[in-house]
Amino acid sequence: MKRKWFWITLIFWASFTCTVITWPLIYAPVRFDPKIIGEFETKVNGFKQKNIMWINEGNLNDLLPIILEKLTKEGWISVGKNMDLTPVLLGIADESEQPSKHLLIKVFQRKDFYKTLGLWEPVGAGKTYGFVGEIPDSIFSLSQAKTHWDLPFTPPSDSNSLYCQKLNNIDIGLISLPYQDKFGDVFHQLCVTRGFSEKLLSSETDKKIFVLTKGRIKILAISEIENGQTSISMACLDR
Repeated sequence: MKRKWFWITLIFWASFTCTVITWPLIYAPVRFDPKIIGEFETKVNGFKQKNIMWINEGNLNDLLPIILEKLTKEGWISVGKNMDLTPVLLGIADESEQPSKHLLIKVFQRKDFYKTLGLWEPVGAGKTYGFVGEIPDSIFSLSQAKTHWDLPFTPPSDSNSLYCQKLNNIDIGLISLPYQDKFGDVFHQLCVTRGFSEKLLSSETDKKIFVLTKGRIKILAISEIENGQTSISMACLDR
């Protein structure tokens, strides 16, 4: 799937936001009549992205065909042959660990735009929460991403993809690099040349978690090796 790292981060914010929002509704027959419970804007590689959260009476399985029909009429085509992308995006391969049918994620494309649809039905609630976000395909341009990189940690020159998202005063960055043996030494040198000191919090074979510090700036950084690529995920904790 194109830019898996991007969709994982986007769904993280969707899930985080939906789990902390509640809204009272008057009972109505099962139909797709969503009530907006929240709207927020983010900046993704310099482009503004509007995100909407809604809630609708009825369970996910009853609402899904109605929503899919509506999106089809609007010209949206499902990415991944209309499959549920939740296991892919969450990195779950074992069927025994598949997420509940109360959570579903789909991505759609229309011309040069992508639309993310996240649905969550709390067990026994009789209602479904939804998240919808729309972005242009041009956010994946490397030159665009370099121009609008907001984190104080400058990405390496050999980065083959970059993603920077701003939500209120939180900055998130994702850097994808060609695989490098002994990347720990390379990462240490990157930190030194940018004036950061690193503190190792956790270490696994292909994954390490650091806190990077430069004066009052603190960045949580995760380096991973996956699918022949090295990635660095960052969240700026304090400017």
